[in-house]
Amino acid sequence: MHVDHMTRPPERSAAGNPIRILVFDCWLPGFLYVRHLADTEGVSLTFVHNSERQLGTPAREYKDFKERLSPPDWVKDFGDYDHRFATLFDTEKPDVVLVTSMHYLECRSALLFAADRGVMRAFIPHGIFLLDRSKVIGSPKSVLDRVKRLLEKLPRAVYYGRFFWSAHFQRERDQRGSFLAAFSCFLDLLSNYSNWQWAPSPQAQRYYARLLDIGIVYDAQLAKYYSQNLGAIVDGTEFKVSGTLDSGKLRRALSVARKSGASARVPPKVAYYVSSPYPEDFSASGARALADLLMKLQSLVQAAGCERLIYRPHPGEPSWFVDAACQQHGIECDMSRDLSGFISASLVCGTSSSLLYNAIILSKPILTVSSEKFKMDAPYYEPLISYPRIAVDLDRAVDELIEENGEALVSALRRSSTTPESAVSDPVEVLLETVRSERAS
Repeated sequence: MHVDHMTRPPERSAAGNPIRILVFDCWLPGFLYVRHLADTEGVSLTFVHNSERQLGTPAREYKDFKERLSPPDWVKDFGDYDHRFATLFDTEKPDVVLVTSMHYLECRSALLFAADRGVMRAFIPHGIFLLDRSKVIGSPKSVLDRVKRLLEKLPRAVYYGRFFWSAHFQRERDQRGSFLAAFSCFLDLLSNYSNWQWAPSPQAQRYYARLLDIGIVYDAQLAKYYSQNLGAIVDGTEFKVSGTLDSGKLRRALSVARKSGASARVPPKVAYYVSSPYPEDFSASGARALADLLMKLQSLVQAAGCERLIYRPHPGEPSWFVDAACQQHGIECDMSRDLSGFISASLVCGTSSSLLYNAIILSKPILTVSSEKFKMDAPYYEPLISYPRIAVDLDRAVDELIEENGEALVSALRRSSTTPESAVSDPVEVLLETVRSERAS
């Protein structure tokens, strides 16, 4: 495994010869993570997703996203290419196929076809993952619960089967490998999906062997994790260390703020809550529980001198859930595409969202929250674990929270950040520099 630490920004591409990037995803809102690529000089971006074939909850989420997000014209359904990878590659002729997750069937299938076509394959994580799989909720114990779980998962199994075998037989006969190898990988997919994603069996590793050319990660330890757990899948992969996709957005936002002179203005003190909920809580009762927790948090930060609390939804939150959680107590919601509200915030609150990584880059004070009434992750990645932060249990009474944390919050709000944009890493710049080097050679 070779790991490079990248810091030097590349030169611009010539406008007449743009780098054609194809991002393939299983999820329509995935375009939100890469939309700043569409504004990057020298890049022609196409984002293709397979949401229109999803079932159950993902299908309901897709309908909500389609109505709410107004995808730009560079966002396409896989159905626009008749769900055929050959048609997709013949039409778009990408220089590089980029995925923001290595753990989904759709993404791995796109990378297989890119390998068949000799197209560069790249991976930049869309977020910061919970790598300790022992903390993930395990399988149900009782026979009844197992049967119920099986019936609930049956539609997904049908979806996976259709997609896997369709993609497999779309490949040229001499590129498919043996049918037995494919069947063994498929059995692993159905019987132990979590392992198939995070620690694939030898059969799955053989089927997806040497899947990546370059992985651009936010920490060298992540490269080590992938090498240890994905095995042959990342054989030959060159790992480079940069930032997250969110930190790339941050760099651009800081540049815009500098050019506009926004940093010269002193905004009111604002607490900014970065949401990172679990789909299990997307219900009326979950929205009520979150609304009550936000009310407590708002009272706490206002007592410390913040003018208000702003809520930034996760891209995966349904609009009705966001409305129900925020409107009950008049919490302001920031759904803008830029990070100006985040940058100007005096205090960043949350659980373990990857956006907290940006708060660390900016040396902003961080308040992490916990509750037994709403599913939340404790901080699970570095440097958030060791970063100086205030941790509060929102199940406690408001008066107790203010008494115990008020002074620490007041002190934290006195701190300010002057991080220059040049100190922020952008993995997209690393990717573009790699493609340009390949072109030059």
